[in-house]
Amino acid sequence: MHPHKLSGPPRTLGSGHRRFHSQPQYALLLLTFVLAGCLPFSCSKKENRELFPADSLSRALAASIPVDTLEIVDQLRPDSPLLSYPSSLVYAPDGRLWVGDLLTHVMTGFEESGRVSSSLQFEEVKYPYISGFRGDTLVVFTPEDPRILQIVNEEIVRTIHLPQDTPVDSGNRYVTSFEGGYFYKVIDKEFSGYIARLNNAGQETARWDLPGKYWRYAGALRMWSDSLLSLSGYLPQVHVLTPGARAAALGAVDAALGAPAGTVEGDAAPGVIDETVATATDETVAETIAGTSSGPGLDSLTLRGFDSPMLSRTRLFTLDELTQPPLLSSSAVAVGERLFVLNMRPGWLRVDVYDRSGELQYILTQPDPQFNTDYFPTDLAVRIAIKGDGANASGSGTVYELAVSVYKPEPRIDRFLWRE
Repeated sequence: MHPHKLSGPPRTLGSGHRRFHSQPQYALLLLTFVLAGCLPFSCSKKENRELFPADSLSRALAASIPVDTLEIVDQLRPDSPLLSYPSSLVYAPDGRLWVGDLLTHVMTGFEESGRVSSSLQFEEVKYPYISGFRGDTLVVFTPEDPRILQIVNEEIVRTIHLPQDTPVDSGNRYVTSFEGGYFYKVIDKEFSGYIARLNNAGQETARWDLPGKYWRYAGALRMWSDSLLSLSGYLPQVHVLTPGARAAALGAVDAALGAPAGTVEGDAAPGVIDETVATATDETVAETIAGTSSGPGLDSLTLRGFDSPMLSRTRLFTLDELTQPPLLSSSAVAVGERLFVLNMRPGWLRVDVYDRSGELQYILTQPDPQFNTDYFPTDLAVRIAIKGDGANASGSGTVYELAVSVYKPEPRIDRFLWRE
C-alpha cells in the first residue's frame, strides 16, 4: 500500500468532519473528547475551593519547588496545511519528530532542523495516532476501525485488526507497543473496561479489568522501561502494570495451554508467549486469561506534588456535586528515570517532572507565561538530547528536548530544551 504523496495541501474532511464529531470515539485519542470536561479557564469561579487532604499536601510540595524556564528552540508551522489538529507526537530513533493529525489524517516527519522530511496519507487510514517506533518501524493506531499499522519506508507493511468489543458509536481505545507486542486499553461508560496484552500477531494473551468509574482510566498508554503506564487525564495519578503482573498472567495462559510457565520459543523476549502457541482458541484458555484480570501488579501511582487550580473541581466531581470533570493533564511521557507530565494551564505551557516514586522534582514553564484562554496543548514528546553524568543517579547535566503539539490558538509544534 502506497501513501498519497502530498505535493499540495491534503484534502479536507468535508462531510467527514461532521461524522468526526457525531462519533466521538474517533477523536478520543485526545482526552478532551473522552468526557465533556471543562478546561481551567472555562469553569465557574463561584464554587467550593476545598481540596482533598492529599491534594493540599501536593500543593504545598509544589509551592516549595522553584520553577525552571524552558529554552525555546523552534516553532514548527509548515507552509502547507499539514497541521490542523496535531494530536500525537513521537521521536523516532533517528531523531526525527513524527506528528499525527486528527483532521488532515496526515502523518508528518520533521527533521531536527525543522524541515519536513515525510508526509504520509493513506486513503484507508483515518485519525492516525502515532503510538511509537519498533526499530525503524512506525507504529500507528487507528481507532475508527481499530487497527495497528506498521509502516516502513512510507509503506504499510502489516495491519493488525483489534477486537471491537465496545458499541460502534462509543468506546475509548488506546494502544502502545513494546518489544514483545502491544497493550490495548478499552473504556466506556456502559462497558466494563480492561487493559489487554496482545502478542505480535494481535492475539490477546492476558487481560486486566479496570473496575469502577470509567473516567478514572481515560488517558493514553505509555511504557516506562518494562512497566506499563495507564494515564489518567482527570486525576493526579497513573496506573502502573508491573512486569510481575504480566508474568503472572502469562503463566496462567501457559498452564491452560499445558506448557511450562514462562516457556519462550525462538528469539522472543523473556516472558513473551510465542505466537504459534498463543493461537489456541480453547474456551478454557479464554476463561483462564479472563481470570487473570484481578491479579497483582495493576497499581495506582499518585503524583505527589501535582497542583492545579482545578483540583477543587476534581473533588466536587468525585463527590458527584458537578456534572463535568476538569481536564488536569492531556499527556505524559517517561524518559529514563523521569516522568514528564503536561499540566493543563489557562494560557501557558507547564510540565511537571516526577521521579520513579511519583514525587515532583521539577516544574518547567515556557518563557513569559501569559493568560490566554485560547491556548490548548494536546500532546508531549521528550527525548534526551545530551546525556549527563552517568555516575549521577539523578541525571544531573542531562539535556532534554521537549516537543509540544498545540491546537489553539494555532496548530503548531513548539520545541524546547531543558537541562536537569
